[in-house]
Amino acid sequence: MVDVQSNGRMVVGVVKIPDELSASTVDDFRRELATLISPASKVQNYVIDMSDVDMIDSSGIGALLSLASKIRDLGGDIKISCLQTGPKRVFEIIRAHRHFEIFDNLEIAINSY
Repeated sequence: MVDVQSNGRMVVGVVKIPDELSASTVDDFRRELATLISPASKVQNYVIDMSDVDMIDSSGIGALLSLASKIRDLGGDIKISCLQTGPKRVFEIIRAHRHFEIFDNLEIAINSY
């Protein structure tokens, strides 16, 4: 789920989310990432790759906002890449797009750090 990449300046964790991030999948998502995010981790900055996500609900948005808060509390940041049309609408309706930098391209998101 997390691929560690370097942009030449720093290490960036790329989190690829499959299919959907919803009430039925959010607990697994939180559990998996909770083990990776810690003050001792060499990765502080993350890009969430949503290129395969065709559905997200308010539970999924809540999980991303919670994750962003934890990462930012540790001095890192989180960015979103490759939002598809449906999830992008949900981000806009819930106004979650105000809490994340969103990029159309994964490589550009990684290099923005």
